Amino acid sequence: MNVKTTDILCAFFVYNPEYGRREGEEEQKLFYYFPKTISSGERVQNVGFSEAVVKFTNTFASKRDVVYDSLSTKFYHIYVRVEGEFYLGATFSRRRADSAGYPLRRDVLSVALQKAYSMFRLFFGSISGMVVSVGLEPTKQRLEFFFSRYICSMRLSPTLIDDLIEGVRYCSASSKVTIELLSLVSEVEDSYPFVRYSMILFNDELLHCSLPGQSRTTFFHYVAMKLLPMSMRTELRLELQQQHVDDHEGKQVVRRGHFFFNTGTGGGDMGAEQRSFAKLPSVYLRIDDSIDDQQFRLLVYRNVGITWAMLLECREVELLSQCQFFAEFEERFNPIIESVMSALSDDEEKVMHSSGGAGSAAGSCFYLFHDANMSEVRGSFVSRSQIGQAGSSTGAPPAEVCSALCDLKEQQDNQNYFGDVIAKADGDWWVAVKRSGSCRLYVALHLKNGSLIDVNEELCKLCSTISNGHFLLD
Repeated sequence: MNVKTTDILCAFFVYNPEYGRREGEEEQKLFYYFPKTISSGERVQNVGFSEAVVKFTNTFASKRDVVYDSLSTKFYHIYVRVEGEFYLGATFSRRRADSAGYPLRRDVLSVALQKAYSMFRLFFGSISGMVVSVGLEPTKQRLEFFFSRYICSMRLSPTLIDDLIEGVRYCSASSKVTIELLSLVSEVEDSYPFVRYSMILFNDELLHCSLPGQSRTTFFHYVAMKLLPMSMRTELRLELQQQHVDDHEGKQVVRRGHFFFNTGTGGGDMGAEQRSFAKLPSVYLRIDDSIDDQQFRLLVYRNVGITWAMLLECREVELLSQCQFFAEFEERFNPIIESVMSALSDDEEKVMHSSGGAGSAAGSCFYLFHDANMSEVRGSFVSRSQIGQAGSSTGAPPAEVCSALCDLKEQQDNQNYFGDVIAKADGDWWVAVKRSGSCRLYVALHLKNGSLIDVNEELCKLCSTISNGHFLLD
């Protein structure tokens, strides 16, 4: 079960040391602080401590760092420089983290903070850009609006590496479906040039994406983790309402796809007279490091398992008469979308039958990550020692094993290890990291009374199953 961040978080803040340089004006450095119950003096003290940690670290470093941290007997402090001189800071209670069974790690928490900032930037743009365009106070209000909600909904995985690996889950599709899908996207973009980028998901897996790599992962996690659950709740309400109307009028109407508006606040499908591009939320994408974020409008179309997120050119959309677009899109493209969805559902059903239906309850787990396209595959599997043990389950890897796997990842990222690494963890657990080109495999393996040879055999068997020949099997 995931850990609720607010259960172990003592403070979270956004600040810029370039502000409030004069004595008595130190609070001007703060752009956002959580929780609100903390006194002004304590806030200033926490920001001052952060500045001291950053300055001290930079004094003894050969180059300026991005992540800074400090450990005391009661707290763990971490600070991430997200842009220019803007920092995100967080203070965690070590006692509460121990009670929750969650290890406080610099690498994992820095990724979590960076993800929070990336999600903010996706919908509001850069903080420094906002200060210039709308002013200081409106910028603070937008930070308050976003982070006061985001922090309360933020969860941390006790397996650690779930948060450490920020990848995209791709959906496996046949060549026929892929060609049909690409033809559909091309036809839509040719018919409506204001549709600049598209991301299409089947359930929570990616089918197609034309977004640039810098924004792809953040946008995928928003659609898959935030937007989809919200849309499904709305669809369920719409379906119940439609069933009531059908029963009352004595007829049955087949529900088709829906456009969703105000996706940032949970708004659902609207009538034709209420549909307007002006109601669509803004999205900011980092197309290139050398230029500012570009603003788009986000339009989402849902048809049961298919989610199509379209990013529209703001200037072109404002000049359009959009009333015709929605009806025309549904009329022309919904039958093709339903055909693609039907084919994908059939393929998924075949896979489930071939794999015996339910997944394994084993605790042994793997994470396969491709640097080239930021894709990931994760799952669990049955090791040799678990075969024949009906009804038995080792459960998820304990915190010490998860932390050991993160240690191996960190060592290999720092190029301390150049080859494959296998290490013995607590109890009957083993951890391993394999690398081949742009592919990286992380494994937490439960093998009762196993030797190094047994572990290597299990890894070879796993590689032959999931990696499609990416790894050399010895």
